[in-house]
Amino acid sequence: LHENEQPDDAAREFCVKHNIDVSNSAQLVSELEKRLPPLVASVPLSLGNGVTVNLKVYQGWSIREAVDAFRNRHELSENDGEAIYTEIQKNMPLVTLQVQGPDGATIDPPLRLLNGQSPDVVSLEYCYTHNLDIPTYAHELNKALRARVPEELQASYPPLRKVMLVIPFETADGVQRTPFYENDVPASFSENLCTQFNGGEGCYDRV
Repeated sequence: LHENEQPDDAAREFCVKHNIDVSNSAQLVSELEKRLPPLVASVPLSLGNGVTVNLKVYQGWSIREAVDAFRNRHELSENDGEAIYTEIQKNMPLVTLQVQGPDGATIDPPLRLLNGQSPDVVSLEYCYTHNLDIPTYAHELNKALRARVPEELQASYPPLRKVMLVIPFETADGVQRTPFYENDVPASFSENLCTQFNGGEGCYDRV
């Protein structure tokens, strides 16, 4: 594996060169990644003919150099390269947090906040995914994310509020989870939630 080379490309080329079934390339990629820094971004890209590859950027890698190497490898145009670069930038985490669970063990993967994401939503979803107590963890994770983003972004977020609980609400698009904050009024919250999701008769009392 050479500098800025994609593990997927290297593994696939190795299989072809040595007449190995390409389905084995995933195992080779796994072995390569054990020797690489942590993965920070992965974007699936279609190369045509039904071939999709993941362009990956690892901790410490230059995005520009990784994209340029990928573009040259696959004979893509400069415009394609710029589009890929923009997409990778959008998928690069602004903040990466190592989180310890109740047992003291570090949770894998870490909590990541991407460009355009809300720290309020990201912290809540992380708690749900990893079965973390929301009143205990969500507020502190949210606060830690906000403290680490650039100052201009901090000012764009709504004021930090502590989540007391989350109300699940079944809609046509699946279950929506809405946070109830410490200074929310139950009556107003219930009315707004029912209106937002067209909850119908009995919704207000249920919420």
